[in-house]
Amino acid sequence: RKDQLDLDEASLRSKLAELLVEVRSGRAGGDKLERLISDTNEGSLSENKIQNFINSNEDIAEKITYAKMLQHEGVIYVGAPGHGQSLETAKMERLQSEIYILFWASLSSDTKDRNWTDNKHYFLRLVKQNNDLATGAKKDMIRFIAADLDMRPELNDQEHVAKGTRICLFKNGKYIHQNVLLDYITHNDRCLIKPTEPVQLVVNKPNKGVILEVRCPGSLSGYCDSKDDQTWQCYKCDELIEHDKDLEKLLEKLRPMKEMNILILGETGVGKSTWINGLVNYMTFKSLDDAEQNKSLSLIASSFTITDINFKQYKIKIGDDKNEVMVAGQSTTQEPKAYALDWGKKHVRLIDTPGIGDTRGLEQDKENFDAILRYISNLDELHGICILLKPNTSKLTVMFQYCVKELLTHLHKSASNNIVFCFTNTRSTFYRPAYTLPALKTLLNENKDVNIELSKHTIYCMDNESFRFLCAIHNGIKFEQFYKHDCSVSWDKSVAETNRLFEHIDGLKPHKIWNTLSLNDARKVILSLTKPMADISKNVQTNIAIIDDKKAEITSSKKAQKELLGK
Repeated sequence: RKDQLDLDEASLRSKLAELLVEVRSGRAGGDKLERLISDTNEGSLSENKIQNFINSNEDIAEKITYAKMLQHEGVIYVGAPGHGQSLETAKMERLQSEIYILFWASLSSDTKDRNWTDNKHYFLRLVKQNNDLATGAKKDMIRFIAADLDMRPELNDQEHVAKGTRICLFKNGKYIHQNVLLDYITHNDRCLIKPTEPVQLVVNKPNKGVILEVRCPGSLSGYCDSKDDQTWQCYKCDELIEHDKDLEKLLEKLRPMKEMNILILGETGVGKSTWINGLVNYMTFKSLDDAEQNKSLSLIASSFTITDINFKQYKIKIGDDKNEVMVAGQSTTQEPKAYALDWGKKHVRLIDTPGIGDTRGLEQDKENFDAILRYISNLDELHGICILLKPNTSKLTVMFQYCVKELLTHLHKSASNNIVFCFTNTRSTFYRPAYTLPALKTLLNENKDVNIELSKHTIYCMDNESFRFLCAIHNGIKFEQFYKHDCSVSWDKSVAETNRLFEHIDGLKPHKIWNTLSLNDARKVILSLTKPMADISKNVQTNIAIIDDKKAEITSSKKAQKELLGK
C-alpha cells in the first residue's frame, strides 16, 4: 500500500509541475488546477483516505511500539518462525527460573479490549519492577517472554494454554499459573510479602510472636491509596506474617535514608501542585511512552480543562485531597503539606505551600506565610527553596513584586544561597525564562541586602504540559501524533531538568531553619513593641509639654512676685 501511495505522490508532483507551467504561460486556465485538486481529494492521496488507512493500522503500530519497548527492557520476543528464539528454547535455557510468558495478539484479534490492555500494562510493570529491584544473579532468577499469537497462533494449543491474551507463570517444566493477572486482582485487596532472600525454615516458633501491622511503603510514593496500618501475608502460603522483639532490635540498627527538604513557593495559579505531581512521574518513568503504559502517579489533587481534536472541552480531575480547594482566584493549596519521593539514595521531601497573592486579601497572605513558618519549624534544615515563576511576566506587576519581595522579607539572608528559580510552562518559550528574566533581575537588583545569583545553576526550565497530556491520555482523550511527539520531547527535557535541579540542591550547604525562625521571631517582637513604644513616645511628649507649661507658669509667678515686692 505504501509503494502505491509513493507512486501516486510522484504522479501528482509531475502533473502539478506541468500544469503550473501551463497556467503561468497562459496555455491553461485555473479551472484545470482546481480539477486536479478535486481529483486528488477524491483519490488515494485524499486526507480522509490516508487518515482512514492510518486509523486501520493503529493496533499494529501500537503493538510494534510495545514490542520494541519490551525488547528494550530485556524481554525475549517470540515472533515469526525462523526469526529469533523459539518459545521452547527460551523456556529450556532457564528451566529453574520463574518465567513469565505473555501470550498476546493484536487488539483486533482479542475481543476483550480491557483484558488485552490490563495484561499488557501488568506484564510491563512486572518487567520494570524486576529490572529496578533485582541485580546480578537475582535478576537472572526471573525471565520474561512475550509470545506473539498473531505470528504463532498455534502456541495456545501447543502450550495447552487457554486462548486470548494472558500472562502465565512457568517453572520447573510446567505452568503453575495460567492467569497471573487474575491471581493479582484476586489478591489485590491483601498485602503480600515476598522475601528477597531464601527463607530458612525454623522448627521452634517464637513464644511471643506479634502479627505484623505496618503501613504500605507504596503509600508514601503514591502507589498505594491506603494510609492505615495493614496486616501482611506470605505470598506463597497466605499465612499472616509475625515478628518478635528481635525485629525491633534489627530496625534500630537500620540507618535512615538521607533526607533532602525542598520548600516550594510561588504566586497563586503558577502551578505548584501540578508541578509536584509532574516531578513524581518524571522521577518514576524515564519517558512518556513508559508512563503511558502505567498508571500516572498523583500525590496532590488537581484539575484542569483540556480540548480534544474536535475542540470539545473536558475537565480532567486528578486525585482527591481536602487540602486542595478548586476555587478560582484562591490558593488551591490551603495549608503547607509535605510529599515524599525517593531520588537515588535520598529521601526527598517536597513541601507544597499556599500560593502568594490570594484573592482573599493581604491578611490571608500573611496567615499563609505564618502557616509556612510554623510548618518548617518542625524541620532542622532546608536544602532548597524553589520559587516557581511563569516565563511570560514581562512587567514588574504589583503582584509579582509583592510575591518576590515578601519571600525575601521572611527568609534569612543565608537562605539566599539555597534559592533556585523554576520556570513552569516553558515549552512555548523554547525552555527559556524568556520575558520574566529581565524583570526578575531588576527586582533582585533593588534588594541590595540579599545577593541571589541568577545563572544556569539557579534557573531551571520545565513544562507541565507533558504531565497534563499523560493524564488526558489516561482519561481516553485522543491527540494528533505530532502533539504526542512534542510532549514526549517536553517529558525528556523535564526529566533532565529535574535531575539537574536535585543534583544542584544536593550539593548545597543546608540552610538552618533556626536562622529564619530567629529572624521572624525578632521581627514579631519588634512589631509587637511598635504600639507600646509609640504610646510611650506620645506620653513622653505630652509630659514634656506639661513640664514646659509648668515652667512657664513658675516663670510667670516669679515675675509677678518681683513686681509685687517692688511696690
